[in-house]
Amino acid sequence: MEDTRINKDLPQFTVFLSGFYCWDWVIITALLIFS
Repeated sequence: MEDTRINKDLPQFTVFLSGFYCWDWVIITALLIFS
């Protein structure tokens, strides 16, 4: 049961990281364009 819970939580964490890196690139691109 514990393994199933870990596997359930992992995808959400991965999506969170992906979203964070996505926004990081958006901010960097915006800074490059407007600088």
